[in-house]
Order: sequence, then structure tokens, then C-alpha cells
Amino acid sequence: MYEGRLAEAEKYYQQSLSIFHELGDPLDEAITLNYLGILSSWHGLLARAEKFYQESLEIRRRINDRTGEEAVLRNLAILAEQKSKEPKTKEQE
Repeated sequence: MYEGRLAEAEKYYQQSLSIFHELGDPLDEAITLNYLGILSSWHGLLARAEKFYQESLEIRRRINDRTGEEAVLRNLAILAEQKSKEPKTKEQE
């Protein structure tokens, strides 16, 4: 059930993202990507979260949204902390 809710939430965010892209609204596109990153992070999908955060950060820098850029950088810092607590695989050692 929990995984179903994750998929449902992501579906709505992805629909929003498509609409903002069609409208040519980069700010709301970046905001939605950040939310997708947060959602992924909450569910332990850290590589996926990082991808969404990086996409959001790229847009925010392109449109010179310094406040939004700072928010995404904070989320990337939290993500780095989360990653540091993950058990290392043999490949990472």
C-alpha cells in the first residue's frame, strides 16, 4: 500500500511537471522537481532524489532564482548526510 501511494504521488508530480514544461514555466518546473527529490528521499531512493535535485538546481541557476537555489542546495546537503549513513558496498570501499 505504501509503495502504491508513492507511485500515486509521483504520478501527480510528473503530471504537474509536464504541464509546467508545456506552459514554459521554469520556476514551477524547478519547484516540482525539488518536490520529487524530497519524495524520493523520504522513501530512501537517494540516487533518484539526487537526480531530481540536480535538475531543479540547474533550472534555478539558469533563471537566477537564488532563493530557490539555496533551498535545493540545503536538500542536497541533507541528502549527502543521508548517503553517509548508508552501509557501504564493497565497490565503495
